[in-house]
Amino acid sequence: MAFYGINDLFLVYLVLPLCLIRYSTAFIGQGDRFTVIHVFNALPSNSMPISLSCNSKDISVNVNMLQAHEEYVWTMEREVLMSCVAQWDDKSIAFKTSEPSNTGCDESFWSVLLDGIYRSWDGKKWIGLAVWGTKNKP
Repeated sequence: MAFYGINDLFLVYLVLPLCLIRYSTAFIGQGDRFTVIHVFNALPSNSMPISLSCNSKDISVNVNMLQAHEEYVWTMEREVLMSCVAQWDDKSIAFKTSEPSNTGCDESFWSVLLDGIYRSWDGKKWIGLAVWGTKNKP
């Protein structure tokens, strides 16, 4: 059985939290360089899952099975333009994640629905941007 002395407890309960606070505050003010991308599968519950592939020159995001009512979230530099393709059953839809926002938002929300894909800067007001197209079958 291990016994911890007062010095050990001091390190764990005081010094470690202070280090974590210092580490986290080093990134304050860096939020204007990054954006959070949310992609939500809003298809009906009994729908097949979608696959999502987003690429830029430096970043690649691939999600093979995004089930109905699931969300995938990632963070990236604000100025990076990613081209994405969502595939569902025999349909596909293309969109760009980092279209510039004049609102200064740190997040963009994308919702995949039966009639296409929608974007929102606040998760409340949605704009339809693209409709599903049929993939080429071999």
